[in-house]
Amino acid sequence: IDDVLKNDKKSAERIKIIIEATKYAHSKYNMKVYVWCHEFSGISKIQPIIYTTPNAKVWKGRKEAYKKALKEIIPDVDGIILMFGSAPVTPWSTISTAPQAYRIQKIVEYIGGYVTKDLNKELFIRTFVHNPLEVPWHSMGLKSVKDVEFTGMHKGPVQDWEPYNPHHPCIGNIGNHPCVEELDVAGEYYGLAILPFCAPGYYRYRLNHLWKNNGEGAVMRVERGTNSAFNTPNEINVYAVSQFINDRNKPIEEIWDEFIGYYYKQPKVSENAKALKEILKNTFPIRRKSHYVRGIWAFAKSSDFPKSTKLSDGQFFSRGMMPQWDSAWLDEWSALAAFISKQTILHIWQEGTEAVGLANESLEKFKKLDISEKKDETHKWLLHQKYTTEAWLDIDLITWSLKYRKTHPFEKKTKNWITWAYNDLIRIHDRMVEDGLSDVKVQSPASLKKFMDTVKENVGSGKGSKPQTFLFSPVKTVDVDSNSVTIEFSTNKTAKVSIDYGLELPDYTNTKDIGKVEVNTLQTVTIPGLEPNSRYVVRLRGTYKNKEYLGGDFWIFTPVK
Repeated sequence: IDDVLKNDKKSAERIKIIIEATKYAHSKYNMKVYVWCHEFSGISKIQPIIYTTPNAKVWKGRKEAYKKALKEIIPDVDGIILMFGSAPVTPWSTISTAPQAYRIQKIVEYIGGYVTKDLNKELFIRTFVHNPLEVPWHSMGLKSVKDVEFTGMHKGPVQDWEPYNPHHPCIGNIGNHPCVEELDVAGEYYGLAILPFCAPGYYRYRLNHLWKNNGEGAVMRVERGTNSAFNTPNEINVYAVSQFINDRNKPIEEIWDEFIGYYYKQPKVSENAKALKEILKNTFPIRRKSHYVRGIWAFAKSSDFPKSTKLSDGQFFSRGMMPQWDSAWLDEWSALAAFISKQTILHIWQEGTEAVGLANESLEKFKKLDISEKKDETHKWLLHQKYTTEAWLDIDLITWSLKYRKTHPFEKKTKNWITWAYNDLIRIHDRMVEDGLSDVKVQSPASLKKFMDTVKENVGSGKGSKPQTFLFSPVKTVDVDSNSVTIEFSTNKTAKVSIDYGLELPDYTNTKDIGKVEVNTLQTVTIPGLEPNSRYVVRLRGTYKNKEYLGGDFWIFTPVK
């Protein structure tokens, strides 16, 4: 709130935007407007806080700040969204002997109570957490709040939008208070809507958890900076969430048909509409398999290419530490963190080839369509998607091969892999420039070149060679109903194959044996006995020449019964 109290040009511009946006929202759409507030703000980091005394100097100062802002400067806003994580001074870093949960309780009672009772504004409490310890602090603190009405606001996945992260533990766990779920529909860390991430099923999966825990609604982050979900394929995420809020049982396929109808002006029965639907559906696994390494957030805290191969420069040891949220991920994370094996590198390669296969298929499918609406822009992002999936495949191969070579410095095969991948990045960079993609805002040729410059010294002479290994094709969903799914796939070698499947990652729980699968033969398999209105994850597992090979994860959303 202190940002609107400053007497400078930037603050004046911020205030003007808030006032104009509030007026427009109220008059045009009958919408409410809330401002984000971090506590603590406006205090010294070394200032002791007395949490047991409501009339202490610090509380008087904070109340005066809110009074001036909400009564004099931006009086027409409807309320505030109060949060503690990422605050200039977090409650848990203040000088005090008070328990952490008690600190949150008293901030809500003293400041939140003043805002709701004295200033007559609405109050949301946003439970943004950076590590697991902060979860019970929020949960216990909010459960203990007395005589203050508020609504909890929780991210769908705990922490920072990572699709593989568990549901936020505070959902349904803040006492007798209503709550809403915060969803990122623009893709801050997976494409920024420049590279689409179209996932109605994913958002229903998150909302289902909210509804099972007596949640009420959703808050959507529709843009990041100048990048918005609107007027991009990501708009289907906005449409899907709004439709699910109005009708929890609305079929996902109906949402797809309606969106294709109004966005591309294609009737749902047309072949064009069918193809466009598959193209947009492919964006969800493509983005996951590009930005994450077998479910782990390893690289930059952005949608861009990494700046180097150093995991310490990325999110692997912070937001990517999945075991801190779910101990079942320990083996998967450790396989990347410790002494990585060549077989693990091949599993990562497999996942990357799935993204490349889907991206190439989507582009080729689009070239055959006869459409006029949004044709050029769709072709551009599909071309961008194709090259970037190829780049991520090479980046992963270089990164994990270099990690392997730290303990096997004279091993030749990984040296050849690195050389091949670097040369392939040169090809991708040049093709992106030639095809008019130099101006893209994320995952650009210039960004790719920066990564290439950091690894050039590790490249050998010659062309190198890519991994020659057993591979699965991407898994395709042929049909899905409320109790079963039919999928198809093929292999590039004759092998013994099974399918892991289940409701949770990384422990799939169930395995269906397929037996011997002949090389390049399309295999169709039905998995029965599924639960309706659920997310299932499937993964192929193959044995070839006495070695085990794992496919990447594919998500399936069963319809409501």
